[in-house]
Amino acid sequence: MRATFPTTDQQVPTEPGRASGDDTPRDRPPEQEPIGRRWWLDRRVAIGAGYVSIVTATAWLYGVIPFWGRSYPLAPVASMTSWADCLADGLLPCRYIGYPEGVDLSLSAALATGSYLLTRLGIGVEAALNILSLLALAVGVASLWALAASIARNVAAGAVATGLYYLSPIIITHTSKPALLMGFALLPVPLALAYAALKPAGRTLPVPLACAALTFAAALLLVYLDPYSWAIAVVLGGPLCIAGGVLAVRRSRWRGGIVALLTLIALLVPGVIFRTLEPSAELSTDFPLDFYRAYGTDLATTVVPTQDSLFGDVIRSPVDRWDPSDFYGDGTNLTGAFIGGATLIAAAAGAVWLLRRGRSNRLLTLSLAVGGLACLVLGLGPSLKFLDKVRVAANGPAAASDNWMPASDATASLPWSRVYGIQPFEGMRTAYRWHVGLRLVLAIFAAVAVVWLFRRRRVLGVALVALLVLETMSHSLLDARGQATRNHELVQAFEDDMDRAFGNGRLRASERVLFLPASNDYLIGMIAPRYKVFAYNIAFDKEMARLRPGQPRPVVDAISAYQADTLNRDQVCDLFRQDLVDALVFDDFNMRWDTLRWPPPQQRLDAYRAKSTALGLFDDPAFDVDEGHLAVILRPAPGSPAGC
Repeated sequence: MRATFPTTDQQVPTEPGRASGDDTPRDRPPEQEPIGRRWWLDRRVAIGAGYVSIVTATAWLYGVIPFWGRSYPLAPVASMTSWADCLADGLLPCRYIGYPEGVDLSLSAALATGSYLLTRLGIGVEAALNILSLLALAVGVASLWALAASIARNVAAGAVATGLYYLSPIIITHTSKPALLMGFALLPVPLALAYAALKPAGRTLPVPLACAALTFAAALLLVYLDPYSWAIAVVLGGPLCIAGGVLAVRRSRWRGGIVALLTLIALLVPGVIFRTLEPSAELSTDFPLDFYRAYGTDLATTVVPTQDSLFGDVIRSPVDRWDPSDFYGDGTNLTGAFIGGATLIAAAAGAVWLLRRGRSNRLLTLSLAVGGLACLVLGLGPSLKFLDKVRVAANGPAAASDNWMPASDATASLPWSRVYGIQPFEGMRTAYRWHVGLRLVLAIFAAVAVVWLFRRRRVLGVALVALLVLETMSHSLLDARGQATRNHELVQAFEDDMDRAFGNGRLRASERVLFLPASNDYLIGMIAPRYKVFAYNIAFDKEMARLRPGQPRPVVDAISAYQADTLNRDQVCDLFRQDLVDALVFDDFNMRWDTLRWPPPQQRLDAYRAKSTALGLFDDPAFDVDEGHLAVILRPAPGSPAGC
């Protein structure tokens, strides 16, 4: 089968014994020869079956097969539920959350809109997320397959590249975050379209222009899924466009140079649109370098297997016996960024073979390598780390939190630390996620090496594939499906408890409500819109930084006073007197931390109820107190002589 993308200088693989510079075409390249007369042996049928198998198997491993009772974790399901409900009620921004201004829906807007449209068809939010994930996976696999097949000029390379990318630890690490997962799944799409636009191969001008336009659409989708994906696409696609333009100008193909420029613009403009139109994009995260440093990759554990790696179980590496909590970050930067030595060596060999194969594509090969190297560098963070663990103080406890790593604890500082103060790099606080782009490039180059070796020594080619797959596989991948099932059960349990806590009129539609405790309240998305109340509570740290300063001062003071155990009758009465709040809800759970486990442990429920009771408000005749399951609701007592 011909490669999906046309090429300007069509070449065929070098035969054994033929000089690498001999580009004389063969009568029929091996990949174009029919393998049989029966229809089930036709190459197109084999490719279609392989594609369906890869998509289905990967979706099954992820746990995103629609309507199978599987789900994402509680926090993202809560977010998507709130956004779908807000769109259904015409609330833009979503004033059910972050009242009175409301939460901005631009972050993950593409996912929110897709979920909303599917829920209008009667599909639940969990199933809608699975359907969208499956679609993203199907489109992404097709794009990466076509891109790798075009670069390697071999269809089998596409299949190998998709496996090495979509089953990699850094992708599996994000299967709990639907927007990021879909963005990373779709990352090959703009790159494949840009590659097609840059290699017109005698096609009429409308074809590459159409590819450039589709590149813009794909990049716009990525930035409205999650800006991480768009930024990585730009870092990978930018050098590709520049190389394509230089190549066209060298050959005096000015139309090709114009197409390359338009494709580069198509990649960049969606970020400008997002930055200009969306309020959340203007907010500086203002995080210190210590955070970026903590979530940068450790150079040693990028190659040496960790606890999550199946390959680590085989070779019993030292890191495999260490607890990820010994390192800075939350553990995902350790396990997710693992690549492995075999993958790196195979990718290097594949890149060298591409560079030696012919002069025509060297610049494009180098541009892909440059993009991957840029992702490697950015993923390290502001400091070089080499088995740098959390420093332990003399009295035992760690001297720094997991989210902050002082420069003195790293092996060495790196000269590009200032880049993390510039958008969009500043907004990408979890630095190791840049390695998604590195993994994509390595998967393509390693697939090229597999095909090259398989042609010469089939047994060695099979052995290399087996080694690469073993190195790629992880315990998290094998457990993702089971975790998705547990997530579904957790979501169902939470919904049932919320109906017991706030249903049957305990919360009244259109009430303005403050839920305490209040912090980064992810679960508010499955409470406020469900019962049509307007909550001052806010989900997402960036939205908290943007919205909290604009909320009424008595509300903000009440939140702080509750945290300090000093909330008193006068402060609560002030909320009611100024007509700011219709109901005050004291939860027995935490809307941030209890997303990880539901129901919370009984002693935690008891502790929260005891904390609220100790404030002395529930016995005050000025308030109408409604004590119930998981929450106590306070309203002004009507007609009370001691009322507020």
